[in-house]
Amino acid sequence: MIIVIGDSHVQQFIGKPSRLPGYPKFVEREPFKTFWIGPRTCWKVLPERAPLVETILRDHWREGDWMVFSFGEIDMRRHVLPHVTEDRPIEKVAIEVGRRYLDLLRQYSAHNPIALGLPPQKDALQEDYDPRGTVEERKLATKAFNGVLERGWVRYWPSPGWAIECMSDRVHCRGDSARDWFVKRAKELPDEASRHHLSSHAGVRQGVQLCVGDSQANDE
Repeated sequence: MIIVIGDSHVQQFIGKPSRLPGYPKFVEREPFKTFWIGPRTCWKVLPERAPLVETILRDHWREGDWMVFSFGEIDMRRHVLPHVTEDRPIEKVAIEVGRRYLDLLRQYSAHNPIALGLPPQKDALQEDYDPRGTVEERKLATKAFNGVLERGWVRYWPSPGWAIECMSDRVHCRGDSARDWFVKRAKELPDEASRHHLSSHAGVRQGVQLCVGDSQANDE
């Protein structure tokens, strides 16, 4: 089983039309058990949501399971730009956020953590998502943040948004095509039993768009 914990971007693991339920409810579709813990930034998830993460792992994680953290898109879209100064370009701010996030991931090294990279920022975002700065600035921030994760101590999976076009609302990557992309990454897991378990669920039809009901609560 792969325990998925994060913001609204976890919906790409559900693989069927559904509104994301809030914790303590979750969506289980093997090999994923998906927990949406609200529109949280990765900057605050360490102090504010660490007890909740601990509870989820205590109640659901079992030996041999993996866990995926999905946070950071809100930070890059809305929160890094106000901290930019002449001496702190947006890439540097994004790197600082990424390093703080890695501190959280490192705490769960015994739980086989996987850092999910952010999807590419898009222009013409819906007003509900309240983007800050230009799309070029947000792309720079996203690239710097993903670079920290990729070079970090934990396992890193790029967002399928980099590889396939499934950005149905220009913020979220939705669809069975996204879920199938993750299943194919099973070969990267070092444990043979985990690879076999994940690969056994790879029969997902390609290119199916996932339409998730009404939009979730606005990001903070």
